Amino acid sequence: MTTSKSLFVRDATGLVREISTYRSFVFNILNSGPAFMLVFLVAAQGLFPDAYLPISSLLALIPSLVLAVVYAQMSTAMPRSGGDYVFVGRTLHPSLGFMVNAVMFLIQGSIVGVLAVWITTMDLGPTLNALSVMYGNPGLASVASVLVQPTNQLIAAVLVTVLLPIVMFFGLDLTFKVNSAFWTISLISLIAFIVGLFATSASQAMTNFSTLTGVQYSQYISAAQSAGAHFDYSFSDTFLAIVYTVLGVWGFTFSSYCGGEVRNPQKSQLIGMASAAAVYIGIMTVITFAVYSSLGHVFFASISYLALTGSSAYTLPSFPTLQYLAGLATNNPILEILLGIGFLTSLLAIIGTILPFVQIRMIFAWSFDFIIPKKFADVSSKYHVPTYAIVAIIVVNVIFDYLAIYTPFASYFTYNVTASLFVAGIVGLAALVFPRRRKELFAASPPLVNKMIGGIPIISILGFVQLVMGVSIAYASLLPAMVGPLNPFYISFVVALFVICFVFYWVAYAVQRKRGIPLDLVMKEIPPE
Repeated sequence: MTTSKSLFVRDATGLVREISTYRSFVFNILNSGPAFMLVFLVAAQGLFPDAYLPISSLLALIPSLVLAVVYAQMSTAMPRSGGDYVFVGRTLHPSLGFMVNAVMFLIQGSIVGVLAVWITTMDLGPTLNALSVMYGNPGLASVASVLVQPTNQLIAAVLVTVLLPIVMFFGLDLTFKVNSAFWTISLISLIAFIVGLFATSASQAMTNFSTLTGVQYSQYISAAQSAGAHFDYSFSDTFLAIVYTVLGVWGFTFSSYCGGEVRNPQKSQLIGMASAAAVYIGIMTVITFAVYSSLGHVFFASISYLALTGSSAYTLPSFPTLQYLAGLATNNPILEILLGIGFLTSLLAIIGTILPFVQIRMIFAWSFDFIIPKKFADVSSKYHVPTYAIVAIIVVNVIFDYLAIYTPFASYFTYNVTASLFVAGIVGLAALVFPRRRKELFAASPPLVNKMIGGIPIISILGFVQLVMGVSIAYASLLPAMVGPLNPFYISFVVALFVICFVFYWVAYAVQRKRGIPLDLVMKEIPPE
C-alpha cells in the first residue's frame, strides 16, 4: 500500500509554525488594509447617496464573522498551507480546489497591480495636492502631477513589488516585524484621522474646504442634486452599501493560506480572523461617524457621487479619498502628512502580506502536490521560506504592475468581487458537506470543528449560511447600481478564469499520470506538516 509519506514532494514541508494568535490577528487585519476603507467608503457613499454608512459598516460584521468562523473551522480541520486549495480540494474535488485557489491567485495579482499604482494615484498625489493648497506652494502640485505619470507609477510599483517579497528571503520573523511596524503606523494614522475630524466642526470644515479649494460646499451639493442624487437615508441603499463595507474588510481570512505555519490553529485562526474582522469593522464604523460629524452626510455623498460619475462639476485634482478630504476639512498639514504616511504604510502592508503570505503559499501548495514543478516547493533550510516561489511571485506581479498601468487589463477584473464571493460560497459548500465527505477527519478534528447542535454539525450550518451569503452578495455585486450596465466581455473574462484554471488542473493530472505520479491518490491525503 502506498503511504501518504511517499505521495508528496517530500515527507515534511520544511515550513515552521511561527505564527501565533497575535501574529494571525495582525496578518489578517493588514490584509484587510486601512487603505481600503478610506477608498471603499467613498465608493459606497457615492454609489448609494442615501446609505447611512455607520449602519452599513456594522452590518458587515454579521457576514464577516460567519466567514471568519467557517474559514477558521476548515483551516483547523486541515491546517496546511494553501487555504481553500486544500480544504475545497480535499472535500469536494481536487480540480475545484485548484480552480478556486488559482482564480484567487490571479485576482490577488490584479489587486497588487492596482494597489501598487494607488501609491502614486491615491496616496502621494492627493497628499501633495492637499499640502500644495495648505502651504500655498504650487510646486507640490507639480510634483504630484509628475508622480502620477505612467512611467513614475511603474517605477514606484515595481520597487514595492520587488522589495517587499525580498524581505521574506530573510525569514517570516523579519517579515512580520516589518509588517507590524506598518500596522502600528497605520493605526496611529487612523486615530489621528478620527481625532482630527471630531475636533473640526462642520462649519469650520466647510470654511476650510471652501477657502482651500475655491469651491463652496453648496456648489457640490447643488451639482449632485442636479445630476439626480438625493440624500434621504434609506434602508435599501444602506443595505446595498454592505457590499462595499464587506469589501473594505475582506482579507481577514487570509491567514488560512499559510495555515501550515500557524501555531495552535484552533485558537489562533479563530481569534486571529474573528478579532481582525471585529476590530477593523469597529474602526471603520467610528471613521464613518467622524466623517459625518465633520464633513456631513450630504456633502460627503455629493462629492463622492460627482467623483464616481465623472461629473465635470467635480474639480478637485485627485480622487476624494478620505485622507485627502480630511486634510482639506481640517486645514492641518501635519495631519495630512500623517494621513498620507498612514495610507502609504497601509498599502505596503497589504502588498507585503498578499505577496509573501498568500500568493507564495498558493504556489508552494500546488508544487508540493506536483501540479506545478516541484522546484517551487523548495524551502530554505536557514530561513524556512520557499525561495523559488518568492522569485516566481516577484516576476508575476511585476507583470501585473505593468499591465495595470499600460493596458486595460486591470479593468477585465471588474467583477473580481463577484468571483471572490463566489469562491467564498464554494468554501461554504465544502464546509457544509465536510462532515459527510470526510467523516474520519471530521471525527478526529478539534471541538471547534466537530461540535453539533441537535445532531447537526455547526460547521455544516455555518457552511450553508456562508454558501447562501456568498452567492447572494456575489449576485448583489452585479446589480447595475454597483457596476453600471453589465459588460458581457468582462463577465466572460472572469468566467473564463474559472474555466482555464479548471482545465489547467486536468492537464497537470494527465501529465503527471504519464510520469507515474498518481495525483488522484495525492489529493485524497492531507499534506504532511
